[in-house]
Amino acid sequence: MTLLSWPPFLALVSAFAFAVAAILQKRGLLTASPLTAGLVSVTITAAFIWVLAVGTEPLSVLVTWKILPFVVAGVFAPGLARLFLFLGVDRIGVARSAPLAGTAPLFSVALAIVFLGERPTWLTLVGGLAIVIGGVLLSGGAGRGGRWRRIDLILPVLGALSFAIRDNLSRWGFREYAHPITAAAAAAAMSLAVIWLFAALQRGTGVVRGDRTSLWFFGLAGLGAGVGYNAM
Repeated sequence: MTLLSWPPFLALVSAFAFAVAAILQKRGLLTASPLTAGLVSVTITAAFIWVLAVGTEPLSVLVTWKILPFVVAGVFAPGLARLFLFLGVDRIGVARSAPLAGTAPLFSVALAIVFLGERPTWLTLVGGLAIVIGGVLLSGGAGRGGRWRRIDLILPVLGALSFAIRDNLSRWGFREYAHPITAAAAAAAMSLAVIWLFAALQRGTGVVRGDRTSLWFFGLAGLGAGVGYNAM
């Protein structure tokens, strides 16, 4: 087994890539709106995944009903999930958003138990409990680190839930479909359609705004997220 195929190493690469993406997103949000962040980063991520798909898989494997779970998963993530996360970063900051977004595995385990019939190990349950405790401690610091509203803590949690729904739909889909890169491409295409439709409905409201510098930051964040997804 090579380093590039070793699961712990890939997990570290994924975590690092997502962390870098979150920092870049926060910098871009200084001069742009969360919706702009979502549009640019999801578009770049989708393009990155599709380039990989075209280069590694025959696109004919997309023409099957077995791809449908991944298409549905794309409604939730990365588009809507990332929009929730960007709103959270914009309103409560990276330091508070990132740990709450990290509750996605907890939601994923819970959904897997209910809908997929999985039975987690005690280590998984302990890890989930630690995530919950961390979120409670985090939400208790409402008076520190600048002005923000406690209700806005729900935004990264909704993002985490969206990612968890995506993960479980994908796990269900992989029972019948064995092409992860094209599955990710199908989900990315649907997610791209969802977030651009949302932006079209917001046209004229002023919620899509940003300058050239912010677009660069969001584009790099999208690349980072693309690396994170593929390593994951």
